[in-house]
Amino acid sequence: LYRENYYGNNFGNFAPAMNNQVAQVSAMANLLYDFNAFGAFVPYIGAGLGIAFIDAQSSLANTQFAYQGILGVGYNATPNLRFNLEGRYIGTTNPQVAGTSWTNNNVALLACENTMRNTKVERSQILAGVRFVDAGVVHIMKRQSQGWSYVRP
Repeated sequence: LYRENYYGNNFGNFAPAMNNQVAQVSAMANLLYDFNAFGAFVPYIGAGLGIAFIDAQSSLANTQFAYQGILGVGYNATPNLRFNLEGRYIGTTNPQVAGTSWTNNNVALLACENTMRNTKVERSQILAGVRFVDAGVVHIMKRQSQGWSYVRP
């Protein structure tokens, strides 16, 4: 699996190979479980363990433990042909760039409860896994004071 992430930070002279992107090549061993193996539609879950080679100061120079969770559904078109639609969460242990350890797994989706109240949206209408903050603007200001960056599309 090859994955490339773009971000707004530039490590300057410390990591010249990165140039505002992180590249990762992973090799995984996966275990999958089918819930309805002989039906037309086959929901499944899985997990994988492996190794990730992360682009740091030189091409793919940082080696990390990698893991993934898999959730999907397959359609058995024929006994020998199956089409799958799946999602994966892939993470690694924390790589080091220029001697500083950083995490590449801290992604969260937050919903502002003030905006939800004003637009009459209930928590039950929000997707599972979304976390809530009282005031989104205040949360952003706190994060910026902690050194986080605010990126606008």
